[in-house]
Amino acid sequence: MGDGRLDSWKEIAQYLKRDVSTVRRWEMREGLPVHRHVHDKLGSVFAYPAEIDEWLQGRRQLYDANGAALEPPENRTSELPKIRSTRFRERIAWALAVAGLLSTATLLVWPQITAVFTSHPESRRVRYLLTPPARTVAGGASISPDGEFIAFTASAAGQPTTLWIQALDSIAPQSLPRTTGATSPFWSHDSRHIGFFADGKLKRIDVSKRVVQTICDAPEGRGGSWSQFDVILFAPARERPLFRVAASGGPVTRVTALEGSGRPSHVWPEFLPDGQHFLYLDYRDDPKLHGVYVGDLTTGKGRQLVRTFSSASYAADHLLYRRGSDLVAHAFDAGRLALSGTPIAVAPRVLSLHGGDHKLEIAVS
Repeated sequence: MGDGRLDSWKEIAQYLKRDVSTVRRWEMREGLPVHRHVHDKLGSVFAYPAEIDEWLQGRRQLYDANGAALEPPENRTSELPKIRSTRFRERIAWALAVAGLLSTATLLVWPQITAVFTSHPESRRVRYLLTPPARTVAGGASISPDGEFIAFTASAAGQPTTLWIQALDSIAPQSLPRTTGATSPFWSHDSRHIGFFADGKLKRIDVSKRVVQTICDAPEGRGGSWSQFDVILFAPARERPLFRVAASGGPVTRVTALEGSGRPSHVWPEFLPDGQHFLYLDYRDDPKLHGVYVGDLTTGKGRQLVRTFSSASYAADHLLYRRGSDLVAHAFDAGRLALSGTPIAVAPRVLSLHGGDHKLEIAVS
């Protein structure tokens, strides 16, 4: 712990003043930010005190506000606030933060996470019920760019995850075949395909034809994004840079370069509207350099936009990301690639429930 990093379950437990079993349970059920070394033995973990402190702050505030609601009853169905624009992604008026993945039966979104941020007067707020299969745990979710479907992963106790989709005007989700082990789904720009990670590979599935195609290797996928030019930008694993590949497959090309000491990582990329620039989360040992960056697909160079321990998403001329325990919207000019003003809190007490590298589940339509 000399360099400020906690390098074992024992050190993490000592820092939290709890026993190891409690800390392991928090990591599994409540997203305590614990990292795992890619090439080391399975039990080799580490954590950063600053991330743990931020997680603790959010956890305390959420418990104060919700109490017993943190242990939802089985088969509970919750309202998922949906952000609709009139037509296309460029006219997004609302942003949606999916922050709770605790329920054994549903994708749980805390009541406080409501849409309070709008930039287009013609937009309206829409709520709908997400109903994953009974007795399953829901995972990462993503709303299609046309605003018609949501893709999510779900798994029964002791079983691997599979990929599901649900129309936003329906309460009946449909499973997608040949998606066992799927994680981190993301949509194609035309809403006809879903990219996902499974079996150490980056894959895609045609939503209508239910045909799965393997694109390339990705041993531990940590997010992808699919541009209007049919380019997929993805993170194949922790402690790796970002890579690009044609959506149809082919050569894989490194885009970014890792910098700094320790075990830096580039994860959770998201294309901006021009399909040339992108957001990503850059993990550094130096907290001053840790945060959301904007990168260029051609040069691979990145520039820090904001210090945060969560990823970010672009919607309605704003970046959305976690600041402390709040979801905030920060005015962002996607042409100049510049932030302006001060961030505005749009949802208080948002608890990140993803262990390891804090993906903020943000879906936009």
